[in-house]
Amino acid sequence: MPRPPATPPSGARVWPLDGGRATTMDAIVSGLAGIRSAVPRAAALPANLDLVAAEWPETAEIIATTRLLVELLLQEMAAGDAQPSPFASGENAALGDLRHAVDALTTRVARAFWKDALGDAAAIIREVGLERHDLDCQLASDPSGAHAIVSAPVPPATAHAWLLDRLFQRAEMFVLTDELLTCERMASAWYFSTWSVGGRSMDPEGMDFTRRVREQEWSLVERETVTFDESVMAALVRDERFAGIPPRQQRLARALAASILDIFVVEAVHGDRMTLRSVRGGRAHQVHEHNPDARARPGYFVIGRLIPLEKDVWLRSPGTVSFAPRRPDEAAVLADALQKASSALPLPIAIEALISAVVLGAKPPISHKPAPSAREARELVEFMTDALAELGLRDEVAPDDVPDELGARMPPPSSGAHYYRFSVDEPLAEWMAALSAQAERRGSSGRSGAARSSGHSKGQGAKKGRKKRKR
Repeated sequence: MPRPPATPPSGARVWPLDGGRATTMDAIVSGLAGIRSAVPRAAALPANLDLVAAEWPETAEIIATTRLLVELLLQEMAAGDAQPSPFASGENAALGDLRHAVDALTTRVARAFWKDALGDAAAIIREVGLERHDLDCQLASDPSGAHAIVSAPVPPATAHAWLLDRLFQRAEMFVLTDELLTCERMASAWYFSTWSVGGRSMDPEGMDFTRRVREQEWSLVERETVTFDESVMAALVRDERFAGIPPRQQRLARALAASILDIFVVEAVHGDRMTLRSVRGGRAHQVHEHNPDARARPGYFVIGRLIPLEKDVWLRSPGTVSFAPRRPDEAAVLADALQKASSALPLPIAIEALISAVVLGAKPPISHKPAPSAREARELVEFMTDALAELGLRDEVAPDDVPDELGARMPPPSSGAHYYRFSVDEPLAEWMAALSAQAERRGSSGRSGAARSSGHSKGQGAKKGRKKRKR
């Protein structure tokens, strides 16, 4: 979830949920607690409960009704006394539908789920407030258990920036609809982590947060998948599910395609606007600062992504990192370092390597296991071998044509092993090679050893005879 500023915005107000509103809120929490009991492994999935449950036929109706009730609550809160309350009597059609659907759940709701359900309700309330009303809304409770919504007005640009997290969660759920895409997601995260190395940091929690955002931007926005021949976000925009995403998040999804990634120097700061210019030159960008506690000063450096919002106004990604200059010629040094790193690595990975080295004082890359166990590594290699063959991205290689440095680590031809070359990008190639190496340490079958990739670029003949992935 995006981290709101430590300093509450001005104009905050408390709206008690009493009377019919309290009845409605109890029904919302009851429905979410029931879903939490019914959805397997909900806590382990990469999205808030409502986004997970929306993908399940058994719970999609409850989530739709729950969201409708939240929208009605916030509509009443935003309107004040300008319209009659739809909850004055504690009854309305949507509330009745929700009660009926919850009663139909066969799963017994454990009390432990109720506390989590309050957090689930808070996530929906915050999204609806940002999407529809330019309000940052938090669900609060007093010691007696009475609920209230604490809201504060925010600029539309800030609301968009804080909605990025929900958009990425929706993209993560989209990834899980395809097994090959899920494996690609694992590969891109693993590759990113080899270059994202922790080191000195005064705020480890903050660095973990920004790192997670940058990894999602790399895996969901930047990297072109073999599943679709385009990024996850681009594929989501073209999918029929996209119509069900709230409007501001649709706008963000499209804007991400035109976002830019660079190292910028802060030239000026005026209230919530910064003027940023790339250390490599070019035009200046007027950037909205969504977090008053994170404002950089003139002369500071900002590393990361800018997202176009409207004419001459850009959003700063919550994944950016800022720091003060430490030497007079630092801008030139950073420009040169980025130029060299991006000539060998994809730009988002080059940026991450520089953050690790320059900001955190670490020494990337690092080596770590791509799978929890050798058995899982073998299973992943076998799945990827078949999936890439189905897409026309695998070619069998004669034993005599295997490079010496790879052949020395592979089973001999006499073992019945087969050798393959895959036309994939570097992240996927390195992940599969690491999986094969991990599997071989436990005496894997010849097939697993055969799956070591030569690391051919996806652009080198990969689309020749390419089959389109069916969904």
